[in-house]
Amino acid sequence: MRKILMILVLVIFTGFCWFSATGKSSTKSGLIFKVTADKKSYNKGEKVNITLKITNQGEKTAFFDFSTSKKYDFWVKDESGKEVWRWSNDRVFLQVLTNMKLDAGKSRTFKEIWNQEDNEGNQLKPGRYIIYGEISLEKPLYAGSFQIEIK
Repeated sequence: MRKILMILVLVIFTGFCWFSATGKSSTKSGLIFKVTADKKSYNKGEKVNITLKITNQGEKTAFFDFSTSKKYDFWVKDESGKEVWRWSNDRVFLQVLTNMKLDAGKSRTFKEIWNQEDNEGNQLKPGRYIIYGEISLEKPLYAGSFQIEIK
């Protein structure tokens, strides 16, 4: 599996919090990012429950600053690597500065349901697909991926 490394600097009033994300799920500086679905195999047309979970296993509070009301995103690619669906595709987000605080020892979970349709509303064909997730900071932070099969 291809690994992606992104480094992100978050400004915390007078200091900085550094961390990175790599691969399917990642851990660095106590922050764990993980993307999952409720199972690995689905019948055609069955709803897919997608989860992105951030856990702060570090000793310090983590701060996330967003330039819009969008805090996360999910997208799906087919076996050829073509993006077929994106959660945020038909949504509008407020252009407002928002933030999220994640205390040490706490988790934050984002969940969405995907109906196996592409961005044009067409039912996808049986095959393997990879679900990706990100934290939607100014420079999106890759949070991981999860492979599923549609029968």
